Amino acid sequence: MMYRIALTSLALVLATTLLEAQPVDQRRTISVTGEATMDVQPDKAEVRIGVVTEGMDITKIKADNDRRVRAIFDALQRIGIAKKDIATTRLQISPVYEYTSGRRNLVKYQMQNAVTITLTKLDNVEAVVNEAVASGGNTLDQLTFLRSNSEQLRDSLQIEAARNARTRADALAGALGAKVLRPVSISSNTHDNGGNFIVRGARSLNADAMQSTPVSGGTLDLSATVDVIFEIE
Repeated sequence: MMYRIALTSLALVLATTLLEAQPVDQRRTISVTGEATMDVQPDKAEVRIGVVTEGMDITKIKADNDRRVRAIFDALQRIGIAKKDIATTRLQISPVYEYTSGRRNLVKYQMQNAVTITLTKLDNVEAVVNEAVASGGNTLDQLTFLRSNSEQLRDSLQIEAARNARTRADALAGALGAKVLRPVSISSNTHDNGGNFIVRGARSLNADAMQSTPVSGGTLDLSATVDVIFEIE
């Protein structure tokens, strides 16, 4: 008797497994896209600013570059920026050539030293840019506004978008007299239209023209979409 019960249980498990493994009839599915958006205020900024020096004497351009970068570090610390929030993100010396009549001629050497300053007080962004330029900085590579808990916000947006997908599926199927069953395919995407990239790519800066740089973080636009295919009956 116990042997027969075991066989019967095994048969039920196999039957259930086979049933679940059967492909879904695509004619009995509905495909919808759920959406969710959120506007948030940034609470963090990253400024990448640096010094580019050029010339034929590598020793001289390095000494000039080092002096100006040290001046930037000192200026930033004077306005309350901690050392841990200042990181070197580019340090490079490279030759610059020009090509004439198929020949390569050395024109100059170029040294680049860029630092990224992380700020949690957005009111300091303007002061950081102005002080860095006044101290010898001549390139502004990037200014980015961020949200420190963006990952949690994206997770909540995906959940909201999934619920929106179910609501849309129920509405569409209900209008046609159908009933929504289980989801058979789920694909999600998140979009960050914020980050508010105020500056992208290296920009040359001039201290006389940068006495005061008004900066605004604006808002960060976060959005998520979830594509779901539901089985219907």
